[in-house]
Amino acid sequence: MIELEKFTEAGRRAVTLADYEARYVVTGAIEPGHLLFGVVQEAPDWAGELSGGRLTPEGVRQRLKQEYAGRLQPGPWASEEMKLSAAAQAALATAQQQATARGQAVVGLAHLLLALLMSNDAAAVALLGEAGLTRARLEASAAGDAPPASPATLER
Repeated sequence: MIELEKFTEAGRRAVTLADYEARYVVTGAIEPGHLLFGVVQEAPDWAGELSGGRLTPEGVRQRLKQEYAGRLQPGPWASEEMKLSAAAQAALATAQQQATARGQAVVGLAHLLLALLMSNDAAAVALLGEAGLTRARLEASAAGDAPPASPATLER
């Protein structure tokens, strides 16, 4: 079971931003790619530093529109909260497992990115790979071994 109260404030905001993005592109559910957008939108400077400037909110949004084109639903912006797809639920659960395995009490943005890289979602995996984010790099970030982008990054 996914316990969002175990996520950092930034992690919870990333999930909320993923919901907004899923409603904006109207795919029918929150997908792992939307979670990636949420992380990048929540912490664009951190994501940019981590990826050498290759992950930007607008870049992720444009790529998701291409990747999810076959699933886009016509109509206005969805007004209700979107449900998590099975793949997005699995990614959030994996993020929790990654934090727990490291003895960390909270799930941060690095755990989310690591879980997305490990997911079966082609769009999220491709975007992270193209940004040069490897499992080793994200594991180091999740463990707190990577240099923080700013004092605010410590929360992530």
